[in-house]
Amino acid sequence: MSKLDKLIVVDPDVERSQDVAHIIGDYADETVVINYRIRPDADPTCLDSSENPPEEIARVQEQFREEVSGALRDRKVLMVVFSIHSCVKAELLKILLELEDEYEFGTRRILYSCLDKSEVNKGFAKRGLPRSKIKHIVHTKEPKTDLPRLRAVA
Repeated sequence: MSKLDKLIVVDPDVERSQDVAHIIGDYADETVVINYRIRPDADPTCLDSSENPPEEIARVQEQFREEVSGALRDRKVLMVVFSIHSCVKAELLKILLELEDEYEFGTRRILYSCLDKSEVNKGFAKRGLPRSKIKHIVHTKEPKTDLPRLRAVA
């Protein structure tokens, strides 16, 4: 994998985001992990889960926007690793695409989820989001078993 200037990992699961940051972060000059809480009864892998606390989603969106816009403004090589929840439900992909258009500079993107390809594609299509240019790594419920594959794809 080529050197990154910045890595941003966005996931409601603190342990998983730390694992991802540890695996790929070795290749980045700067690593930012953005965690947030979702309702305790919500399944973070489910695209149709209950509503999330709006103030928490707004906070994450603002922090994400600041981190990405700073990197793109400075023309940094940026990689974003999303959970399915942060990418689609928290609408961070929409923000990323807007910023890439604004700064006319792209990013590398990885979606890290336990959902299969067809479920992910349905979630994107349902919300009118483009699925292209996003690498998808499917992980199992077993912690840490798929992290080497994540390193290989990154």
